[in-house]
Amino acid sequence: RDLSGQVPIHIFLQNLPRKNDDNMMHLEFFCKELLKAYPDAIMMEDKHGFIPFTYEIANWVNKLKATLPREVQKKDSFEIIRSVQSLVNSHHFDIGKLRTSDLDDFVRLSLNMLSWIIDNINESIGGGTENINGGTQQNYANPASKVVNRIASIPYLVAAILLIG
Repeated sequence: RDLSGQVPIHIFLQNLPRKNDDNMMHLEFFCKELLKAYPDAIMMEDKHGFIPFTYEIANWVNKLKATLPREVQKKDSFEIIRSVQSLVNSHHFDIGKLRTSDLDDFVRLSLNMLSWIIDNINESIGGGTENINGGTQQNYANPASKVVNRIASIPYLVAAILLIG
């Protein structure tokens, strides 16, 4: 880990060039190889609480939320969905702002990788301990549950996904 608690997969993902037209398959392959070599890396949170691949998704959700009218942005996920539906029905909001085209390649890569990880992580790790905050050990019997919990903890994720559909 580096000083910010990041492991190589975190650092690799942060340093990807943003213009990566046809390289997504290669990136996904490389990420899988990194995780196969060190499967515990997916359980490692950085100092901001992000496991690999969740930072891109959280940023995307924040950008999507910022496109909503200010009075809607302050509401919880359920109320956001209801408010946007009302605004669209009354023609006060262009739902075209919330299309899947806003889902850039890196968010897609992150979602694909997290899906692959959830499907494969219990076989790769199968339980163990995690070094938290420089020394204390925490047991994780079901690694997939931890990954799902970290994804689910991204504020407004469900609302964002439902709005783009």
